[in-house]
Order: sequence, then C-alpha cells, then structure tokens
Amino acid sequence: MQTQCSSNMYSCPSHIMAFAYVSMIYLISCVFYLVVTRCIGTPFLDSLTEEQKQIKKKSSKQRANIFLYGIIIGIIVLHVVHPFIS
Repeated sequence: MQTQCSSNMYSCPSHIMAFAYVSMIYLISCVFYLVVTRCIGTPFLDSLTEEQKQIKKKSSKQRANIFLYGIIIGIIVLHVVHPFIS
C-alpha cells in the first residue's frame, strides 16, 4: 500500500485523493462566496437596533445558502473537469 504521492507517477491512495477533492470543493466554494457576497453589504455594522439584528439574521441565512450553492458548484465542476486524474 502506498502511503504518499509518488513524485514520478500520477497515482495516490484513495484517501489522499478524497482529501484533494474536498479541498478543491472548499476552495471553489470560498471563491464563489466572496464573489457573490461582495455587493450584499454588512447591515449589522450600520446599526444595532432590533430591526438591524433581524436583517443580520436574514443576511446570515442568505450567505449560508450562497456558500452551500458554492459547494454544489464545486462538486459539479470537479465531476466534469476531473483535475486530479492523469
């Protein structure tokens, strides 16, 4: 059983490939999140009233959903592109 990636071959153990895919999905999700949420704003910093706290709660839910969409997009991109297969 091979324990690490070989320097002259393109094969790695399945657990290392799994971590590579999870890392790429997370990276794609983060980039997607940053791009999409760039113009959403930060309503909580504008005010600390009850109304603003509700807006923050709504905004947090919206951002969480955007991040989850990024994960889905990352999975789809990796499924189509297969960046770790030689």
